[in-house]
Amino acid sequence: MNGSTSWIPWEQLGIYQLLLSGISYGFVGTSYPVNILVIDITNMRLVQTLASGNGSSLGYAIEGNRLYAGNNGNGLWVYDISNPLNIPAGTVLSASSLGMLPDYISFKNGLALVASRIDYSIVDLKDLSNPKIIRKYDDMVGNLGGLTIYGDLAYLATDRSVLTILDFF
Repeated sequence: MNGSTSWIPWEQLGIYQLLLSGISYGFVGTSYPVNILVIDITNMRLVQTLASGNGSSLGYAIEGNRLYAGNNGNGLWVYDISNPLNIPAGTVLSASSLGMLPDYISFKNGLALVASRIDYSIVDLKDLSNPKIIRKYDDMVGNLGGLTIYGDLAYLATDRSVLTILDFF
């Protein structure tokens, strides 16, 4: 081991999602319990644990220099990842500022599509001190299984074989 890094116990993590930032660093998210880890992918060593907590998370996203993690137990965690070796404490956006406790998240141009398993909102997160809910929807048919934004459309799939297509702009 060198410095404060350690080997990553991959088989124990229950990895849900891996996001890459640049060529050297990745962010590993687990679903339950929530853990967000920064790894050096050149030597597969743990650099930092950003968060560990109760609740579950199925949604992680990178937009610009920010890493977002939806946590249905705590709200939305937001981190400045411009320097992966020294990431400051994150910001937690509450359920009331988002209109829900989020499980899933996707982005386009500073606008977030945040969703729980039963409802979803479009939220302007350009100014983290003042998130703005642009529109809240509560017409989900079934439980959300995943979402993505492609072009100007958002796609939300549920466990009832329903695909909702939303004009994102």
